[in-house]
Amino acid sequence: MDRPGVEIRRAAQRDVPGIAGMLAEAFSRDPVFLDRLSPRQDGLRVLAGLFAFELEYEYIVHGRVDVAVDGGAPLGAILMLPPDAAPVRGPVHRARLMRALGRSFWRLWRSEAAVQKARPVFPHWYLGYIAVTETARGRGLGSALLDRAVENAGEEAVYLESTTAASQALYERKGFVPLGAVPRLGRRHCEVGMWRPGVVTR
Repeated sequence: MDRPGVEIRRAAQRDVPGIAGMLAEAFSRDPVFLDRLSPRQDGLRVLAGLFAFELEYEYIVHGRVDVAVDGGAPLGAILMLPPDAAPVRGPVHRARLMRALGRSFWRLWRSEAAVQKARPVFPHWYLGYIAVTETARGRGLGSALLDRAVENAGEEAVYLESTTAASQALYERKGFVPLGAVPRLGRRHCEVGMWRPGVVTR
């Protein structure tokens, strides 16, 4: 695996702007996210606002974020929430998110509600996002980040939604099983829910 000089470490609040920008760039061409954005907005700006919000109020505080860096610049990241984490839904948070997302707010809000409803009822870690910069792809970094996520979950199950065939193939190689398509709310593309069982202990 060609990853000279790359360090994978737990992220902190100071990493939020860099990770949010990296995630926005990575998902700006994702078909599922393109369906959710208003065509009259700057997609990169909207996605950067979305990811900054989720990092600051959810994943950094209540979950686990691991970032791959090389000289301080983020090359990839993986965001997870533990089984007991609750989504942020307060009026203050919603108002801030509305300001950040503008015209895309209701599309993203309704899509997120549908995704939350489709999640398994069994306790599990939720793998919200994993992404690697275009320049770092093909070096095994995504696989290394996914291994870190499985390690963090320990004996507990992990659930995620795959948005592309390529990512689904990677997840299947790591022991995830497709559960079926998540309702798409009239959009052209949908996600596939995927489950990695936990370890049964006596």
